[in-house]
Amino acid sequence: MAADRTNHTDCTDPTPEHGHNGHNLEVDFRATPSTRSLTWQVPESLVRGIPFRCLLAGGGRPFRTKSDSAKTLAKQLKPCVTYDAFISHDWQTSGWLKYASLLLLFNSQTAAIVTLVVSVAGGLLIFYELLPNSDWAICIGYLTFIVLLLFWQNIRDVFRKPKLAFMDKLTIPQEDEKLKEQCILGLAGFLQRSETLVILWSESYIGRVWCVYEFAAFTRMHSGKGNVQAVPVTFPLLLLLHAAWWLAVNLVIYVVWNSLDLALPILILLCWCSIGLFFLIGFPVQSWAGRRLTRNLHSLTAQLSHFDVNEAKCSCCSCGHVSSEGEEIPCDRELIYQSLQDWYGKDSDDLQAGLERFNAVVRNKLTGQILQTWGGNAVPVKIFTYSVFSMHTPFLITRIPATL
Repeated sequence: MAADRTNHTDCTDPTPEHGHNGHNLEVDFRATPSTRSLTWQVPESLVRGIPFRCLLAGGGRPFRTKSDSAKTLAKQLKPCVTYDAFISHDWQTSGWLKYASLLLLFNSQTAAIVTLVVSVAGGLLIFYELLPNSDWAICIGYLTFIVLLLFWQNIRDVFRKPKLAFMDKLTIPQEDEKLKEQCILGLAGFLQRSETLVILWSESYIGRVWCVYEFAAFTRMHSGKGNVQAVPVTFPLLLLLHAAWWLAVNLVIYVVWNSLDLALPILILLCWCSIGLFFLIGFPVQSWAGRRLTRNLHSLTAQLSHFDVNEAKCSCCSCGHVSSEGEEIPCDRELIYQSLQDWYGKDSDDLQAGLERFNAVVRNKLTGQILQTWGGNAVPVKIFTYSVFSMHTPFLITRIPATL
């Protein structure tokens, strides 16, 4: 067995610094007989989760750092029975984008609700003269949102049991090669114990054979009823630009309206000029990010509509089943194909017939489910609402006293 076998597991690659080739692959199994097989049975001692706060530590350091830093974070693993989330992602995508996606998914709702409560409470306290009135009191609301967006999981863990996630290179042991191999082969067991599958979707996601396996295994283990939350990793970029634009517009109007002693028509004119200026500056950038997100969605639709598991990339095949040290690497594709054949094929089917049945399931059934997770169920729409709405709520701190 190759010593660096898990350097070539795409979605579950615990050492992502190794690159992958990007061409389509034909099935290329090793001729050497293999006793390896995928299973859903995982020893209890290996079922350990990483707290959400550690997953989001250091600006998403787990998605960007080398193995030495991962070892430090892995010390935070806690034994568990189930996982609150299984993080499914590919290592070709920016770590910053994945970090931002998880921040919004895990923290934005709480940040928005608490910001609203703090803003309303602050406005009432100022009205009843329990707090001094200040034009800059709105900063309290914005500070609340930023702190909770960045650190809500840390604050939550002080009072409640930490939420735990499965995240490949942190959850899978790195020191013991046999345990590492056992965890990779038992990936379905970790998926079976996960309440939610979080897909950090990018254009390269559906083209990785291990990513396909993770989604297929989760839906299979949970009889299609598991909670799947998919967030396009380009979405936070668009949201950040849009929220920053709204914040800038609101602040400029607030400053102009409250700081300048001018006639009302001139104030209104200045406000509209400010809005127009920010529109000219912000619209092109937001349009670029929006077009990128739209292209990604169209790409996802096309990929799923013409899905063929034989064209999905597997890094062991990309490197010719030979490690950088010249050792032979067993074929992961062979194991995944056999599992798909067992799940979706019939007794009379050969391997290719079973794979074709799986292709048909993805194209006709799973496509709608994947698209629904971020379209129909409106996960990004909720995140968008929480974040953009919170750019306005801090102004309640000053508007409530002025209105009552």
